[in-house]
Amino acid sequence: MGQQLGWHLIDHNVLEQPHFSRFSFRYKHTDAGEIGINVMVTGKILRILHITVIKQQRPRSFTAISGNCNVLETRQITYDDNGTPIAVLMMPTGRAMITRPLNPPALPRPDQEKSANDLIIGHIDSGIDYRRADFASFLIYQDKTNFKGRDFWDNDPLPYDTDTGRNPFFPQSHGSHVLDILKQTGANFRLLPVRYPRPDMNLMGAAIHWLATNGAQLVMMPLGSQSRDDWTAFFEAARQHPEILFIFSAGNNGLDLADTAIYPAVNDLPHALTVTSTFADGRLPAESNFGQVVDIGVPAEAMNATGIDYEQKRVSGSSFGVPKLAGFALCLANAGPTKIAGNGARWAASVKSALVSPPLDIAGYDVFLSDTQLRQICQLP
Repeated sequence: MGQQLGWHLIDHNVLEQPHFSRFSFRYKHTDAGEIGINVMVTGKILRILHITVIKQQRPRSFTAISGNCNVLETRQITYDDNGTPIAVLMMPTGRAMITRPLNPPALPRPDQEKSANDLIIGHIDSGIDYRRADFASFLIYQDKTNFKGRDFWDNDPLPYDTDTGRNPFFPQSHGSHVLDILKQTGANFRLLPVRYPRPDMNLMGAAIHWLATNGAQLVMMPLGSQSRDDWTAFFEAARQHPEILFIFSAGNNGLDLADTAIYPAVNDLPHALTVTSTFADGRLPAESNFGQVVDIGVPAEAMNATGIDYEQKRVSGSSFGVPKLAGFALCLANAGPTKIAGNGARWAASVKSALVSPPLDIAGYDVFLSDTQLRQICQLP
């Protein structure tokens, strides 16, 4: 019947696990439409069915169906006239529909903005929720409606916090939570948000040049991968900007980075710091990466952070050590009598020299930034 209606099986897969089996099928229609069907079975019992519809190579809808054939949730992606996805509509059965915008307009320029004398931070991540009023005051506005930001994924000036790389129907966010942690440090700064170019990491070089051109003095990079080739353009650009202090996350794989390199955490840049996540007493969680290349341990486990649309959750990992260290670096630069911002290597050395050896004879990183020391330098209660 399917063939009579124009549908043809083009791919299938079977995954056998001890406690379940997963069957995947992909059908294509003569009008260029596609349907993907994923079925999970335990024994002979259907547990869940996922159906994905693609039209003209654009994901259109996703439906989750329970084992007793009840629709649990439907999701749809809407597009503008140019074919750019603009929103994900989430329709859980029995609950109100949620619209998740993918590239919304910015808020009008706020009445209260940070001082023009505050240091400028670049933040390369999945973007930020620039619609949050408490974030908008950190942005650098060019006029009444446009701020300085860059989306190197979509090639536009609106780096909204959304990562559709894993699944277009389930966009993930990250950068807003990172920025919220930086905000919690109490440091003063102005912000240049950048959404990373996941489809083409060669654009990371252009991202660094853009940040430098717009005055970034410190760049937070809570991201990384094991592919050295992904970071060639970035490293070339970073070496051309020794005035910038870069702060990298070590990653959360439980690895010694001397054995398995994660980039850009593993680097030879004198104007960069690599940070890993610790518990409050300096001990390393099992998931934290460590090694001789890791400069600083920062307590970054089970913290409260607010993300897009002010959604609150608990976050952990080296990504969230990055903004805490950035906050410390900013407060240190503002408190010291000697100007260290503008010379990345001197700034990095000053940060490390202001810290102490890990407590309890812990190995895996060089020096430790405690929450107490962070509060003291940033004059928080």
